[in-house]
Amino acid sequence: MITAIHQPSYFPWLGWLDKINKCDQFILMDEVQLSDRAYQHRNIFLTNTGQEKFLTIGIQKKGYFLKKINELEINAEEPWQEKHLRFLDNNYRKHPYYNEVMHEVETIFTKKYTMLIEVLTDSINACL
Repeated sequence: MITAIHQPSYFPWLGWLDKINKCDQFILMDEVQLSDRAYQHRNIFLTNTGQEKFLTIGIQKKGYFLKKINELEINAEEPWQEKHLRFLDNNYRKHPYYNEVMHEVETIFTKKYTMLIEVLTDSINACL
């Protein structure tokens, strides 16, 4: 039996998904501290001109470094869902398969979330 483990990621990269595909059992390691420079709560997307842009989910910063990923609350004051949906629509709507892909991910931008892990899990499942 092949087992793999990885921290959750916001819209994980293809290598991360390939890791899941090649194993029999996958463990989502969400009981560790968030790394500010990693991709748990953000990821890089390309603009129409090919420039890289981070899309980040804001979290409640107070004491976040003492919490595990699965304990982090989203900052409800930031309209991240609206911004991310608008960015994806503006930069990807003319690309092939846009409608099929957006059909899979659009609920992430309309569903009410309180915890970061909920968004991460939904984005991972949409990619799978």
